[in-house]
Amino acid sequence: MAGQKFEYDESGSTFFYFLISVLGLILVPCTFYFFPADAVEDPVASKTKGKCRCSECLKKEERLRDKQSSWKGTKKALQRVGIILGWALMAALIYKVQQFDYEYANFDPYDILGVSMQASSAEIKKAYRKQSLIYHPDKTTGDERKFMKLNKAYQALTDPVARRNYEQYGNPDGPGAMHFGIALPSWIVEKENSLVVLGLYALVFMFGMPTVVAIWWYRSSKFSADQVLLDTTQLYYYFFHKTPSMPYKRALMVLSASFEFEKGHNSAITERESDNFEVPPLFKQLPHLGEKNKERPLCFPYSVKARALLHAHLSRIPLNPNTLDIDRLYLLHCCPTLIQEMVTCVAQLIMLAHAGRISRLPTLDTIESTMKLSPTLVQGLWDTKNPLLQLPHFTESTLRSCVVRGRTLRSVQQLVALLPQDRRHVLRSFTADEQNDIVQVCNTFPHVTMTVKSEVVDDDDSGVFTAGAIVTITVHLVRKNSGDVFNLTNEEDDEKAAARKRKAQEDEEKRKEVQDLSPTAALATLAVIDKKKTKWNKDMKKKSGKGGEKAKENHPKVKANGKAGGSKREESAKDNAMEPKDHVKESKDHVKESKDHVKESKDHVKESKDHAKESKDKHDKKEFTERRADEAADESDEDYSNSHSDESEAGDADTESHREEKSMEDEDAEWERFQKGLTKREKVLEGKSKISHSVHCPFFPDDKQEYWWVYVCDRKNKKLVTVPYHLTNLVEEEEVQLKMTAPHRQGVYTYQVCVKSDSYLGLELQKDIRMDVKAAREVPTQHPQWQECSSDDDSQDDGDDSDREKDDGEESEFTTDEEMSDNEGEETESQED
Repeated sequence: MAGQKFEYDESGSTFFYFLISVLGLILVPCTFYFFPADAVEDPVASKTKGKCRCSECLKKEERLRDKQSSWKGTKKALQRVGIILGWALMAALIYKVQQFDYEYANFDPYDILGVSMQASSAEIKKAYRKQSLIYHPDKTTGDERKFMKLNKAYQALTDPVARRNYEQYGNPDGPGAMHFGIALPSWIVEKENSLVVLGLYALVFMFGMPTVVAIWWYRSSKFSADQVLLDTTQLYYYFFHKTPSMPYKRALMVLSASFEFEKGHNSAITERESDNFEVPPLFKQLPHLGEKNKERPLCFPYSVKARALLHAHLSRIPLNPNTLDIDRLYLLHCCPTLIQEMVTCVAQLIMLAHAGRISRLPTLDTIESTMKLSPTLVQGLWDTKNPLLQLPHFTESTLRSCVVRGRTLRSVQQLVALLPQDRRHVLRSFTADEQNDIVQVCNTFPHVTMTVKSEVVDDDDSGVFTAGAIVTITVHLVRKNSGDVFNLTNEEDDEKAAARKRKAQEDEEKRKEVQDLSPTAALATLAVIDKKKTKWNKDMKKKSGKGGEKAKENHPKVKANGKAGGSKREESAKDNAMEPKDHVKESKDHVKESKDHVKESKDHVKESKDHAKESKDKHDKKEFTERRADEAADESDEDYSNSHSDESEAGDADTESHREEKSMEDEDAEWERFQKGLTKREKVLEGKSKISHSVHCPFFPDDKQEYWWVYVCDRKNKKLVTVPYHLTNLVEEEEVQLKMTAPHRQGVYTYQVCVKSDSYLGLELQKDIRMDVKAAREVPTQHPQWQECSSDDDSQDDGDDSDREKDDGEESEFTTDEEMSDNEGEETESQED
C-alpha cells in the first residue's frame, strides 16, 4: 500500500460507481418512506373517529383536512417526480458502467481487427494497416482511443509474449495489478480549470456557509428555548413585577400585547385595510375590552386588535371567515406556548422574591389567573361561565334544565356522576343524536385521582421533617376516562334488555325448581310462569305504545263496557286458576319437608362423626400424658439445668436471627428505593412526550392534547411554594416529584397540592398535606472516628515537638559558621543570666 500511487480517474468509470452508491443510499429509503403514501389512513379521520359529530366539530375537522390537503397534493407529486427522476438517473449510470465493464472484460482482437480466427499474419497486418489509416490521431477521422485499442489487438496477434498473455489471462498486458484511484474526474485538477474550482470552493466555504450560520444565529438569538421572543419574555417580567396581584382580565390584556402578534417581530401576521372598518364595530359588542387604556404597548393597534379578537373568541361572537376569523385562529395557535411562558415568568419572579432579589412578591392569585387563561381560550368560554357549556349542544337556555332535586349542576363531573335516570331527566330537552354526542364527550372526559407522599430523601428518618430540610413531595396521578369509571349510557333499550335478561333468569330458576315436582304440579307451575310472561310482554307493549292511555281516557263508554263484560270472565278465570295454584303450593310444601328431613339426617351423621373423633382424641391425649410423665420421672436435676441453658441459648439465637432478618429487610427496601431512583433518572434522560389524549375543543384551531400543572401552594398565606411542573405525558398514570424547603420554625403547617388542567374548565384537584416541623438536629461535635483522628494528630504534634527539640540539640550538616557563632553567643548569655 505504501508504494501505491493514487491518481484521479481518467476514464470516469470510478466516478460513476461513486455516484451510483450515493444515489442508492438516498433513493432506497426515500422510496420506501414516501411512495406508499396512499395506503396511510387519514390522520384527521382517525382522530375524530367515534368522537362528537356536532356542527362545530365537523367544521374543525373540515378545516384541519383542508389545511393538510392544501399543500399535501403538491408535495406528494413533487416527491414522486423526484424519486422517478432519481431512479432514471441511476439506471443511466448503471448502463454507462456496464458499457465500460463490457469493453474491458470482452477483449477480442479478431473482432477489433475484423478478421477471422484462421487468418494468416499477412491478412492480419493488412487489416491493421487499413484501419490505422482511418483511426490514426493525425488523420481527420482519427480516434485516439480506438487507435490504441487497434494497436493492442495487433500486438496480441503478432507479438509472441503478448499472444501468450492473451491466451492465459485474456489480456495482452498480462495479469492486472490492483489499482487505487480517487473517484473524481481528472478535470478538477487540470490547470485550465483551476480558477473555476478555486472560485467554487471560495463561494461555498468562505461566503455560503458563514452566511447560513449568521442567519441562523441572528434568528435563533431572538427566541428562548420554547421559541418565544425574548422581547415578549421581558414584557411579561415587567408587567408581572408591576402588578403583583393580577386578575384574569389584566392577564388577558398582557397576553394580547405579546410581540408575536406584531408584524415587525413576526412576518406571519397579516395587516389588512379592512381591519380599519371591521375591528371598531367589535368594540360595541365587547363591553370590558379596555380599548382606552394608555399603557404602552397595551394601547398599540396590534395589541388592541389581538385583545378584541380574543374577547370575541371567549364570547363566541362569529367573525368574518375570510379575514378576522383567520387572524383569530392564528392567535389561538400561539396562545398555549405564550401562556406557559407567562407561568414560568411568574414562578421565577416568586422565587426571586423569596430570595430577596426583588421587592414585590407576586401572589398566588396571579399565577392561577394566568393558568386559567389556557382552558378558557381552548374552550372559548369566560372564566365565569358554567363549565357545562364545554359540552356539545349546551347553551345558556338549556342550562336552565340542568337541575336535579333542587340542585343546579355546576360542572361536567357532576353530570357524569349522576344516576342514569337523573341524567336522562337532565338531557330530556335534547334529541337522540344530541344526547349521543354529549355522552361521547362525557365518556372521554378525564377522571383523575391523586395520591401524595412527602418525605425527606436520603435521611435516616424520612418521615421526620426538621427545620430547613429539603422535602420531596411525590404526586402519583392516575387518569381514566369517565365512561370507564361511571359506565355512562343513554340508551333506554339497554335497560329494557337488562330487565328481560333478569326476567329470563328468574323463569329459568323456577323451571329448575319444578323439575323435582310431580308431573301435574310441574305443568301447573309452568302454565303460571308462561301466563305471567305473556302478561309482562303485553304490559311492555302497552307502555311502549303511543297514546294508549290517552285513548282509554277519551272513551269512558268503552272502558265501562269492558269492565261490565269482563267481570264474569275474570271470575271464571280466577276459579280455574285456583286449582293449579293449590297443587303448586302443596307440592312445594312436600318438597320443603323432604329437604328438611334430609338436612336433619345429615346433621345427625355429622354429630356422630364428631362424637367418635372427640373420644379418639381423648384416648390419644391420655396415652401421651402417661408416656410424658414416665419420661419426666427418669430425668435428673442436672439434665434439667442443661435443658434450661439450651433454651436460653436458643432464645438468644432467635433474637440474633430476627435482627439479621430485619437488617436484610432494610437492605432490600433500600435497594428497591435505589432502583426506583435509577428508573426515574432514566425517564428524565429519555425526555418528556407531548402526546397524551385529544381534547374536545371545537373552537380551538389545532388538535389539542391534555396537559396539566402540578404545584404546591399555601392558600392561607396566598403563596406559591414550588415551581409549577408542566405534565405533558399523562396517558394512564404518571409520577411527579416536587421539592420544597421546610419552614425554619417549629410547628404544624398545612400545604395544598394542586393539579390543574390547561384544557378543561373546572377540572382541578387539591389535597392538603400536614407537615409537623421539628427542631433541626444539632451539628455533631464528637464521633469515635473523629476522636481517633484527633489522637493521631496529637501524637503527630508530640513527635514534631520532640524532633524539634532533638534538632535544637544537634547540629545539622548544613549549619554555617555564622549560625554556630550566633548559637554559642546565645548560650553564653543564657549562662551569665
